[in-house]
Amino acid sequence: MEIPCGVVRDLLPLYHDNVCGEESRDLVAEHVAACEGCKKALDAFKDEATDVYQPTPSELKMLGALAKLKHKQFRWRFFAIVLAVVCTAVIVTAFTRYTLRRQLPIPYEEGMLTVAVDEDSYLRIVPNKNSLTGSAWFERKVIKDGNEYNAIYFHYWEQLYERLPWNTHYYSTTLNGIMVGSIDPTITREDILMPQSYYWGADRNQWDISYNVGAIYYLEKELGSVNATADDATFAKQTEGAILIWEREKAGEIEEGTP
Repeated sequence: MEIPCGVVRDLLPLYHDNVCGEESRDLVAEHVAACEGCKKALDAFKDEATDVYQPTPSELKMLGALAKLKHKQFRWRFFAIVLAVVCTAVIVTAFTRYTLRRQLPIPYEEGMLTVAVDEDSYLRIVPNKNSLTGSAWFERKVIKDGNEYNAIYFHYWEQLYERLPWNTHYYSTTLNGIMVGSIDPTITREDILMPQSYYWGADRNQWDISYNVGAIYYLEKELGSVNATADDATFAKQTEGAILIWEREKAGEIEEGTP
């Protein structure tokens, strides 16, 4: 049966790739054997299949250089990613340390604390609520009406970390209060001994607390911004707004009991 050349040439791609049916393959083979034009068309398919491009040496060299460049770019990208991760970790750590963990003074509220004098004339600041995280204080020598004594500047502090909704743990201050010093004007710093009940059950030991305390102020600012040894004018400016929460009646005498 004679098959038109047009039909055969439509079947040549399938014949060449060996994907046509056996009957169609036999018909195409029979036609190609007798038709010179279709035979040339089939040979053209075979030439295209064997005609694989071979790059020149210069092109191979360029391909090698591109491969090295790609590898180098990958290494730089990897280094950039590692550097970005490290920088992010440093920034997060610094933010946590200097912002979330920063000690912020708690504003003074009436009734938030009590100042007590024990039987040994030691002065104690007792918190009246257990959500006060920590405290800080320093002393400054004062001469008033011819009497010399030490004034304590003090505050409770909290950290921004504690305000986060998922943080449910608070580090509360000691409920027994903070021992800040003695109000006895006859006691010097070298004489000061921490009472046993305030020193974790140890024997009476010397501790760095104040002596001859005549007044206590609550300072609603970071103590690091105050120079305790500054001149009177500078110190007064730095401690402006300090709240007097306890004062001995006379700086040269001991006041009995709790104010």
